[in-house]
Amino acid sequence: MRGFSAPLLLLLISCLMAAGIFIYSSYRTYPNVRGTNTQSQQSKTGLELSVVSTNTSWEMLKYLCISESDCLESLDAGRRLSKVSGSPTELRDISESPDDTWKEFKFLKVYVRSSLSLINSSFSVLTLGDVPGTLMKVIPFGNAKVNVALIPIEPLLSSFYKSATFSDR
Repeated sequence: MRGFSAPLLLLLISCLMAAGIFIYSSYRTYPNVRGTNTQSQQSKTGLELSVVSTNTSWEMLKYLCISESDCLESLDAGRRLSKVSGSPTELRDISESPDDTWKEFKFLKVYVRSSLSLINSSFSVLTLGDVPGTLMKVIPFGNAKVNVALIPIEPLLSSFYKSATFSDR
């Protein structure tokens, strides 16, 4: 009995090794990891916003506004579109694609704040980006002044742009 099991075990191990080598060599030819996409996820319309946060967790808030004066009434003026949060990072890109409801508005108001209310971390607009007509404004909030980017919506409905970058440096 002992002489029969050793060759069978050797055959089983050989088959498993051959299968492993085959799988490794067949997947090795793909440039990307299976199940992921390393290509840019840009859509045909919209924008990409960026955040650089060296010290604190952050929140990016986006509002749709009918006019520039509507946007500047207060930080939360306008129709809230979304809130994205993150941890300290060298660079985080956030893409936004417009839908049909955006056509009712003239501006997208974007600002970034610390997500920890105990830390008074100020995020400024580092660059305005490529969207034509983008404005950087300051809105008073308590004792602080918050930098906001006002981005015209019309160009976003027909093209994709790299837009504002916010930083706490």
